[in-house]
Formats: sequence, structure tokens, C-alpha cells
Amino acid sequence: PSDVYKRQQRHQCLHIEFRSGILRLASPQFMSADTSDEQPTLAHVLSVRARQQPQRTAYVFLLDGEHERVEFTYAALELAARKWAAKIATVAEPGDRILLVLPPGLDLIAAFYGALYGGFVAVPAYPPRGDRQITKLKGVAANAKPSVMITAPDPRTGAISGFDSDWSMAVLTPQEVAATAEPLPPMD
Repeated sequence: PSDVYKRQQRHQCLHIEFRSGILRLASPQFMSADTSDEQPTLAHVLSVRARQQPQRTAYVFLLDGEHERVEFTYAALELAARKWAAKIATVAEPGDRILLVLPPGLDLIAAFYGALYGGFVAVPAYPPRGDRQITKLKGVAANAKPSVMITAPDPRTGAISGFDSDWSMAVLTPQEVAATAEPLPPMD
């Protein structure tokens, strides 16, 4: 094993390995002793961490790139993910693709985990800045054919200016999810 792998094991970090086109999660403290073929999902790992280490920092986002920071504990991230999952479930079915058009930050992380938590397929994309990026976003959307787009709307227009699709698609915002009172129940 490489030095990086040894260091990750020593610190009990989650690492992802890519073999034969399949992502496999490997984290020693989450692997059970039974011999079933089930691998934990990212949503399952988050749920376990939220129970075992609720106040430990899960993610830190540096607002200014250096010092000013906001963060999620495992418990806060899991609660936010369950709220996202509950809200998405009102307009989509498990297995549906969810287009995440959010700037980097805690909303994107929570929405991504929320999609996974609810059994949806997360399709992250950068918010467009100009016509060329709108074209790229349209291409991603045309390929994925999402049933839901999650975005922080343009404060002037209330939507992503210049974006339209050839199919029906619900649109959700972080503000709508913040108003959601009932998150999905925790995973077992």
C-alpha cells in the first residue's frame, strides 16, 4: 500500500477507490464483520457518522478562500440532507435524476447528500455565467433529463437566465428546503 493509503487508514478517513468503473467505499470503522456483498453508500456513511460523532466537523467551506469559514457537523449535515431528501421526494421518485446547479458551498453539499439520501441520482453542475456556460448546462440537462433542478435563483429574474428545457422539470431552491419542517427519518 502507498503512503497515502496508510495515512488515510491511520486517520480513519474515508477514501474512494475506482476499479473497473465501479466506485467502492472503504472505511475500516464502517465495514461490518458479516460477509454480505452490500457496500455502504455515502448516505449510509453519513448516517453512521451522525450517530457516532454528531459534533465532529464533517465539512468546512472557506468563504473567502482562506479564513472566513462555515462548517457542517455530521449531525447538522445529516439533518440538512434529510430535509433535502424530503423536499425532493415531494416532486420526484427514487432513481430520478436531480440537477444540482448551485455554487460551491454548504447548500451544494447538503443538496448532494440529500439526493443520495432519498435514493435519487445527483447531477452536479456549476451555475452558468454567460451564454457559453448556459449552452454547457443545457447539454448536461439534455443528457441527464432530470426531473428536478435545484438552484439558487438569480435575484433579478427568479430563475437561471436563458435556461429552458424541452421537458417538464420541477425547480427547488435552498430557501424552500429551509422552510421544510419534516425531514425524512434517520437511516437504520
